[in-house]
Amino acid sequence: MARQLATRHGAWAPVFGSTLRAGISLLNGDRQDAATHWEAAVQGFEAADLPMNAAIAKQRLAELIGGTRGQVLRDAASTWFRAEGIRDPIRYARIFAGEIPSP
Repeated sequence: MARQLATRHGAWAPVFGSTLRAGISLLNGDRQDAATHWEAAVQGFEAADLPMNAAIAKQRLAELIGGTRGQVLRDAASTWFRAEGIRDPIRYARIFAGEIPSP
């Protein structure tokens, strides 16, 4: 059991690290770098089968990139949030991933 947990923890750590790096990039004013890290987080959370985290990462990435792709990501995140009964996805995402500052 310990080996299984260590393996899982090892697989999740880089993904959560991506979210931290995204936040640091935002604090430094580098929205493009933050988007790159949120993209990695989306892929990592999906691969790790962490749908809540993936939805939050999609929401944050959508806020950064906007446009058609941002809307697709926002819609995918909203679908998950609605299925879970979450009425205010942006507020919910702030609990786990802070807020995206205005440019």
